[in-house]
Amino acid sequence: MFNTPLPYKLVQVKSNKYISTESYSNEMIFRFYRHNEKCCIKYIVSVKSYDNSFLTLDFYPKINLSPKRHYSDSIQDLRYRMLTGQNSFGYIGGTILDIMNYIQQQTNKQTYAPGDF
Repeated sequence: MFNTPLPYKLVQVKSNKYISTESYSNEMIFRFYRHNEKCCIKYIVSVKSYDNSFLTLDFYPKINLSPKRHYSDSIQDLRYRMLTGQNSFGYIGGTILDIMNYIQQQTNKQTYAPGDF
């Protein structure tokens, strides 16, 4: 279903300084790169840990929306990369599932709801 996961790296683990405004206890930040023949896109994955072994995962591509002078794409091309297949979810989804499995092994926290379905 998903392609082979891309190599990723745990970049930072930080605790929540603003516990009064946001309720998570700590955050793990991962990064990975998706290469193709035209460019390389950096993805950031943020996993926040809450009480009762609850985890949330957010991911986004880190792209610059201001193209360089020698770059052939316009700003509209950069905004609509999802339509070109450049952000193929096969590799991205496989990598995110691998990160979820890694977190589950390292923290013994369940990322899915407990109980019988």
